[in-house]
Amino acid sequence: MSNLLEILNTRVKEKIVGFLSIRELIHLIMTSKALFINDAKLLDRIIEKIEQSYEVKQLVAVGNHSLALMKDGSVWAWGNNEFGQLGLGHNDDQNEPQKIAGLSGVTQLVAGDAHLLALKQDGSVWGWGYNKYGQLGLGHGRD
Repeated sequence: MSNLLEILNTRVKEKIVGFLSIRELIHLIMTSKALFINDAKLLDRIIEKIEQSYEVKQLVAVGNHSLALMKDGSVWAWGNNEFGQLGLGHNDDQNEPQKIAGLSGVTQLVAGDAHLLALKQDGSVWGWGYNKYGQLGLGHGRD
């Protein structure tokens, strides 16, 4: 196990954008039934898949919150969440990136001071957060 940890530390730690710890990487590998990996090619494929899955496509930082659009179309959010601008279904601030559940296929993000808009692959636009002036385009001024 320590050999696997050393390999992951040297080959992956600097390449992942901080969303997965080495412990989480090992858990991912362990739960994929690869309990012992002594095949360098297999390990390379696993590392490549992890890197591809968590590659950042776009970063958005506005006010006191940030979002990362990942290459796989998922969105991660962290920071101030007073108006639900992180899209997590609650208003608790987040000190670490949290994946926005139920949001996938995103191709682009745009942010205001406390609201976000996401363009999805199907052409639909999703918005969340502060809406006092109707900036979410919902036809009302409620968050």
